[in-house]
Amino acid sequence: MRFNTLLKLTSLLSLVNVAYSFSGRMTYFGEGSKRPSSRSPPACGIDGVDLKTDYFVALNENQYRASLRKSNNSNTATVCNKCVKVTYKNKWAVGRIIDECPSKYCKSRALDLSPTLFGKLEKLKVGVINASWEYIDCSYLGKSGSGSGHNSGSGSGSGSGSGSGSNDKLPTSTGKCGKGVAICGSGLCCSQYGYCGSTSEYCGKGCQSEFGKCNGTGSGSGSGSQKIGKGDRCGKGIGRCASGLCCSKYGWCDNTSSHCGAGCQRQFGRCN
Repeated sequence: MRFNTLLKLTSLLSLVNVAYSFSGRMTYFGEGSKRPSSRSPPACGIDGVDLKTDYFVALNENQYRASLRKSNNSNTATVCNKCVKVTYKNKWAVGRIIDECPSKYCKSRALDLSPTLFGKLEKLKVGVINASWEYIDCSYLGKSGSGSGHNSGSGSGSGSGSGSGSNDKLPTSTGKCGKGVAICGSGLCCSQYGYCGSTSEYCGKGCQSEFGKCNGTGSGSGSGSQKIGKGDRCGKGIGRCASGLCCSKYGWCDNTSSHCGAGCQRQFGRCN
């Protein structure tokens, strides 16, 4: 009885993405015939994934399967689209989980990284490294650096800009933002790490008010007032896709069948 109780408790804990650090074998995938595609989509779906340059991750089968809801559909894994910070020899990079790595390739706690992500930690020719990783907020997605800080190598964007009025020439974005990059649209905040969002991580401490709204400020265009273009984020707290585009269940604007079909968010764009 005690063993069964312990086993159930262990299984329950495996479903919770708390800030524990894991260590395991890291490889990379996504090149040539092994690259995920619309014909061979990753387990979490292909919405919003740039397969050539994106920071994506395949989670080992054990941890991926432990997060599956009661369904035969692998897209119901609760780890899908969650972000992880991988650390190796004082270097780190952040990617998001889009796939499952079979146990014959990835043992317990292992990750299979995109070439872009792996290349931020070690040369691709090395092929295999042993590194640590942890779950992290997705406002850090695509960031990399060295040391313990998440914002190594990138300025905070506060008080150091030269020249006035330069922000008027910046494009509007729902992704990356900051000095020389873009201004957040749709009433979004620009986080201290240069990403647009609407949660406290984006709008609170370190929020860059010159590139979007922040808690206690009135800047920004208001949620849903701006139409969002192809390849940009959409959904609750972000905004509606431009005319003719669909908002996928994962919150990305496009007009493909995966965006406009099952799970399409009709209130934020068209759907089939």
